[in-house]
Amino acid sequence: MRKLLFFLPLLLNAQDPIAEDRGAAGLHRAQLSAKTSIRAMHIAAHPDDEDGPAITLLARKYGVDMSMLILNRGESGANLVTSDFFDALGALRTVEVLKSAEYYGARVFFTRFIDYGYSKNVGETFRQWNREEVLADMVRIIRAEKPHILISRWSGTPQDGHGNHEASGILAQEAFAASADPKRFPDVGPPWQPLKLYVGTRNPFDGYTIKLSTGDFDPILGRTYAQIAREGLRFQRSQATGGAVSRLGPQFSYYRLTQSKVGLADKEESFLERIPDGPNSHPFPAPGPIVEARVDPSNPLSGPFAAFRPAETFSVAVPGQTFKATVKLHGAEASKIELIAPPAYQITENEPGRFTIKVPESPPYTAAYWTRDSIREPKYKLTNNFAQPLPDPPIRVRVHHAKGVIETTLKTSTVDSTQLEHLNDLAVGPPITLQFPTEAGILPLTKRSHKVQVTVGSNVNGPAIGTVRLALPAGWRADPAEVPFAFQREREQTKLSFTLIPPATLAAGEITVRAIARYNGRDFDQSFQPVTYPGLKTIYLSKSAVHRVRAIDVQVRSGLRIGYLMGSGDDVPEALQQLGVPYDLISPATDFSKYTTILLGIRAYAARPDLPANNARRLEFARNKNFGPFPYSMGRNPEEVSEEDSPVKLLIPTAPVFAAPNAITLKDFDGWVEQRGSKFFSTWAPEYRPLVETNDTGQKPQQGIWMEATVGKGKWIYCALAWYRQLPYAVPGATRLFANLISQ
Repeated sequence: MRKLLFFLPLLLNAQDPIAEDRGAAGLHRAQLSAKTSIRAMHIAAHPDDEDGPAITLLARKYGVDMSMLILNRGESGANLVTSDFFDALGALRTVEVLKSAEYYGARVFFTRFIDYGYSKNVGETFRQWNREEVLADMVRIIRAEKPHILISRWSGTPQDGHGNHEASGILAQEAFAASADPKRFPDVGPPWQPLKLYVGTRNPFDGYTIKLSTGDFDPILGRTYAQIAREGLRFQRSQATGGAVSRLGPQFSYYRLTQSKVGLADKEESFLERIPDGPNSHPFPAPGPIVEARVDPSNPLSGPFAAFRPAETFSVAVPGQTFKATVKLHGAEASKIELIAPPAYQITENEPGRFTIKVPESPPYTAAYWTRDSIREPKYKLTNNFAQPLPDPPIRVRVHHAKGVIETTLKTSTVDSTQLEHLNDLAVGPPITLQFPTEAGILPLTKRSHKVQVTVGSNVNGPAIGTVRLALPAGWRADPAEVPFAFQREREQTKLSFTLIPPATLAAGEITVRAIARYNGRDFDQSFQPVTYPGLKTIYLSKSAVHRVRAIDVQVRSGLRIGYLMGSGDDVPEALQQLGVPYDLISPATDFSKYTTILLGIRAYAARPDLPANNARRLEFARNKNFGPFPYSMGRNPEEVSEEDSPVKLLIPTAPVFAAPNAITLKDFDGWVEQRGSKFFSTWAPEYRPLVETNDTGQKPQQGIWMEATVGKGKWIYCALAWYRQLPYAVPGATRLFANLISQ
């Protein structure tokens, strides 16, 4: 049975409800919603796939109850905003698409499955994902939401662009029948039969049933549906989507009706044709009273200008903490105000709307409920909240008044460097947090020590003093054995350094290091990493503070000095340090003459406008080092190899780069992460020698991945292998290859 409160968090948990959900526009949407009981679900592969204009039109023109089923959270996409990758990037893309969905007017749900990387064909996707398990997740969500209409963004054909897209189109069509079949997945809810299934055709030439005019101007909203959707899409900045401002004028979406229980049609004017309809017993709320639920600042501001100054609170509550909160209802009189929390919380109402709250000593943390042990795993393990985009808040606020019930969350307040106040949902986390900079580290067998750093942070609203130690396997020791920390306030961080000493005899292999903090007589060993940027909600990722040290038979030529130009963020410099190679993080304006090699980080040209401006200096460095480019081309869509286990052939096995300082064999291409590489040469001058050949399934052999040219006394090398994926995870063979590459 659907309940009114199911709808409320989308609106009321927003930092500020968007204009289309306030005042007259919000009331108009509520009135439209009350007139129709039709529900529709839009299905896509990952965030930014969605047809926002179509979703917006259905929700805001017709009042349709819209939901979005997204198969994965986009863990392996690009990131032009922060240094978050993999699971942290998935969390960032989650809060980005949630903000977009506020503009579309839709709720968002996810399966357990993960964006493992780009696939050219659906075969690789179904090798990574268990097809039946993905379908079961989709059926479970469909049966819970009970949509009358399924709208697949993708057609389920190779023209969808890549494997994940195609898989989502195929599975959407399978889910139409499977969700209604009581014999399929009987343990994921009672059967539900959607009445229609549409697939996106992307253009008018592929055949369509509906031509949806999303460029129509809505006089009540004051914009077109496409404009509203584009403003929402602009929040998905990590992928650089929605950058262009949507313009007025005709815009269309095209869909083909492929399955129907209410009759097929060659052409339709609306998705809603032939769908039985009636009044909605649980419509979108009409705008009304507003609840203000705030954690009280420890030191309330006073004086004549207090109302103009932001009053900061703590961000994260910790075990055993006591704090106060105030809840007010504006625009109506509250008959009852409740704070709802697990039984171990102690909540006292001091007077109407004013509460004292004590957090239990061992509370569940407000962290992502989806986790995995390794980036190689294709799906998450869930602790609760199946399909929901966010973890449950620790405390919910429920306000009763004459016309209904409003539910929301407590807000905390932070103040940025420009003295602007930002409100965030209350979270509960560990008092002390621990995190290694990288998941894995490189220890050459020739080295007798390995340096690691642990980032230690405090969530304590005041002083916090303790120590950190490392748990190591037998035969290993850390110097120092223990390091103290002392914080004065919340959100302080420090980096503590340890040197690991291996046993006298060290063989190639892997050991696990765990960081443990001692604070107030208790041990803590978890991270609690906030993932967000201004304007978005925050997701906290929590996992054990573990670092894997991989002892690798790898050597590097002496005398190297590297200048590294950081791109959009990666951990390659950390790998250089572990290999024992001196490096500096430099800018394009740095004097390059003292370096043997200049390395550019991932997407450096896209992320750094100062790099093209100083391009002439970089080319001058190349000329002075006896390097020089010859003609080549990549084309508008350069080739890549997305299968990390693709077959590899050494085209010139005797090439010096494969001989020293490490003898390279095909075994060094085993165990890679996510992909081989991207942005290959497609044509090149005869001065270049290709060194490696590889290809995805069904792709012709590619030789433009690793090119070498002799120029005067030196060499110019282009190597498009995915170092930024391999080195942070200390992939042994990739580490040996990289050591040879920079040693040339």
